Amino acid sequence: MAYYKNGVITSSPFIESVINPTQEKILETGWLIYLDIAPEYNVETQKIEKIGITESKDTATVNYQILDLTEEELREKNVPHTITKGQGKLQLLILGIFTQVEAIIYQSGNMEKIYWNDWEIWERSSPILNRLAPNVGMSPSDLDQFFIEASKLK
Repeated sequence: MAYYKNGVITSSPFIESVINPTQEKILETGWLIYLDIAPEYNVETQKIEKIGITESKDTATVNYQILDLTEEELREKNVPHTITKGQGKLQLLILGIFTQVEAIIYQSGNMEKIYWNDWEIWERSSPILNRLAPNVGMSPSDLDQFFIEASKLK
């Protein structure tokens, strides 16, 4: 059981000169029973936020609001942050742009070549990938979809 008083939440409220107070004594001294029960929501498309506490006779209840995730939050939630180099190269092959990407890589600088040849994990936030993607007509949302599809390859 948790208790609430003046913005303080505790499981053992201090009551002067009382050891092991009963719940009745705790309530008599102004402490309220603290209820924090989050509402059900769809974790795939929504989030919840605490928006305050309502005090009644002997309870303090946490209030929540349910919000839809923004497009950015949905993207962040659904797009893998990383894929393996093998998944990335295989997805390029599936899309029919492997040879085109490889040619662009070898015409680019050494950083791109090292990333292509030696980096075992490709990161969605990689400046190199984000710089090269438009060269093959990939928008940021196309690159997101690329990572989603590549992550499914085993």
